[in-house]
Amino acid sequence: PMTSVVLINLEFTVNINLVFLQFSSLLVYSFSYKKGKKMLMKNIKCTKCDQYYDTYLRACPKCGEPNFNKKATSIPKNILMFDIVRQIFLFVVGWAGLFIFSLIFTSIFIPIYSQITGVAIEELSLNLMYYPDLNFWINFATYILIFGILIIIIIPYIKLVFSQFKNTKNYMCGIILGLVLVGVNLLISYILGILNIGDNGNQENLSSMVGVSPVLSIVIFAIVGPICEELTYRLGLFSICQRSGKIWVSYLISTLIFGLIHFDYFANDMLVELANLPSYLFAGLILSFSYHKGGLPASIIAHIMNNVLAISMLITRN
Repeated sequence: PMTSVVLINLEFTVNINLVFLQFSSLLVYSFSYKKGKKMLMKNIKCTKCDQYYDTYLRACPKCGEPNFNKKATSIPKNILMFDIVRQIFLFVVGWAGLFIFSLIFTSIFIPIYSQITGVAIEELSLNLMYYPDLNFWINFATYILIFGILIIIIIPYIKLVFSQFKNTKNYMCGIILGLVLVGVNLLISYILGILNIGDNGNQENLSSMVGVSPVLSIVIFAIVGPICEELTYRLGLFSICQRSGKIWVSYLISTLIFGLIHFDYFANDMLVELANLPSYLFAGLILSFSYHKGGLPASIIAHIMNNVLAISMLITRN
């Protein structure tokens, strides 16, 4: 059985994603239309091998011939561009998948946990947060599955992705901006502490789970989680928005959505949620800037640095 809260969350997620998918369909159509006919995103022809491919790719995916089209050359060098369908899937899997897969694993794990512990299924469904061990393994399975799917999606472009990891400047960019992110978040936490404003729902949920397995918590919430989110919101969403030709659009949309996914819309104390929201919005902004200036390595490093500190503090506090 599912609680009404779970169903409301699912309905909210599905509705939002339907709107996004409708927008995406229009976007795909507009980029695949040339001379009065659909070209299935293959709207530029390689001068070397005659292969049609997405205008925004920097090179032909078949032979590697550089693409000198203005749309491709105008994209900042550190922003990775795949075919649009693949990048839409990156975003949808990482964003909607977090809710949908967790719901699926919840429906699988709750009956098993009930059989082992003797706790009623209804009790577990209504009060999942009060069973951190169960909650932890649901999150563990969800992130591992999402990570695997995201890696499968980027496999055709894996050499392009890894090419950014050969540049040491990208690592330095990530470390510097990671320190900035950590410093500002510590300052915001200090201010919230003075104002006697506690943790939001996301932080409370993490705090209850890290005690189950501190080591695995660091692996999942401080390493795997950030990688999944960077593949979703930077490699996916930020790059999709860059097709608009306006960098501020990428910053605005990716920052807002990244901040809002950490917002608990069903929290009892909305003041606490709103007070904690700026730290997530700032994180989204810094991570987008990291991706813009240092590519995927920079945003991943900055994100991992921030989460390692946050999870370590929760472990120490617990």
